[in-house]
Amino acid sequence: MTYSITDLEASQTASSQGIDNTATDAAIIANLQTTAALADELTNQIGPFTIESGYRSPALNAAVGGASESAHSEGKAIDFYPTTMSLLAYFQALTNRPDLAALMGEIYIKPSQGTMHVTTPLPELEKVGYYGILDPSTKVYRKLTSDELASFQAGVMPDFGGQAFAAATTPSDDSESDLSDSTSGISTTAMVAIAAAALIFFTLMVMKSRKVA
Repeated sequence: MTYSITDLEASQTASSQGIDNTATDAAIIANLQTTAALADELTNQIGPFTIESGYRSPALNAAVGGASESAHSEGKAIDFYPTTMSLLAYFQALTNRPDLAALMGEIYIKPSQGTMHVTTPLPELEKVGYYGILDPSTKVYRKLTSDELASFQAGVMPDFGGQAFAAATTPSDDSESDLSDSTSGISTTAMVAIAAAALIFFTLMVMKSRKVA
């Protein structure tokens, strides 16, 4: 199969909500051409897949709760699930192909969703051949440890608190929102907890200052 920009712009959410998901920016169109070529290479080298989420216009990205700086909005990312082999087998093949990894930036497996997320190289984020995971336990994107990568290379699912692979059989399009990447060090849940603690601390300080006055 040869992918086109139109294939990456296709979106069930955009269609159902009347959102125009056509790329018009020249830089984004160029990115989409590169991403389409990457999709072709993966199909030819590893196997076919169904794209769940490709390009997201600002309106579509907002509608699905995507991250403000999502690679999808720049035309650099696709989420997909394999159609002729298991997710584990597909990811195993990728972890054993450094030549293909060099053509990608983020290479995330999402066990709980039964999908993968890959981007074109992201040198500005120091992400080229960057193997990662949407951790089933923490729901946070993070880099694979060396032991986890070795396990995937051997075709063995690492233990993530007993979490199993989802059996994705139909595309849910843009249903997933971009979660925190652990390279930022703090998950969304942790950020909320920190903000709440800070508010409580501030309130106590104000009350204390009033008593002193």
